[in-house]
Amino acid sequence: IRWPFVAFHERRVLDFLLQLRQDGKVFVGVEYPALLALACRLRVTQWQARSSIMTRGMPVAAALLVLDGKLTGFWDAAGPPSIWFEPGDIVGLESAIGQTPCSLDVFAARPTLAALLVASDLADLAREFPALAVQVLQSLHRKLLDDIVKPHSRALMLLAEAAPQVVFVPEDLPLLPPVPQLRPGRLSPEELTTVQYRAETVKLERHCRPSEELMGEGSLVSRDDAALTQLMRGLSDSRHQELAE
Repeated sequence: IRWPFVAFHERRVLDFLLQLRQDGKVFVGVEYPALLALACRLRVTQWQARSSIMTRGMPVAAALLVLDGKLTGFWDAAGPPSIWFEPGDIVGLESAIGQTPCSLDVFAARPTLAALLVASDLADLAREFPALAVQVLQSLHRKLLDDIVKPHSRALMLLAEAAPQVVFVPEDLPLLPPVPQLRPGRLSPEELTTVQYRAETVKLERHCRPSEELMGEGSLVSRDDAALTQLMRGLSDSRHQELAE
């Protein structure tokens, strides 16, 4: 990709970042040294109106932070504009963080300045200044999360209301809700199949006298223990045979 870079001093880039932070658009809570370190690594691109910037499916490991101007995104190439990107918005943020292809077609609605967020530049910042890079990356992740939540706020709210609640008590373990689709005894599917087969086909030995068969609950417990013991013994023997083979 040939980006239309323009000469920009770090101080001017920093002024843009500080203004975006003050307006609450992005980098909220990020300290001045972290923004300064980021400004020294950003390159600025300039786009004329109606310029094609990104196309759907383009493999890019970068994002565009709009500093001034306006960009337009189209989910459907033949449809009306789907989304607008104004100062503080980031185009393709998931590409810079997760290196995924671009998901829409982007054009410049008017002359626009946009800073290029390259994944490798963010990685270099993390190696050189880990403490500062953490602030920047956390802010970018919060921005991405906000962009995901906004169009689906009601659906996420309903999902949260329907989710099981976990109670946290001080100095105690939380009471977690039961997890569905757990296999009995944490057995593998093959082991569970073996146990079910033996339970249906193996004739169990009696471990009680005939007079004890009429004792009610006690006799049932003893029979259950005998059944479990024999099933687990059979499962253990099958495991040994597999290891021997």
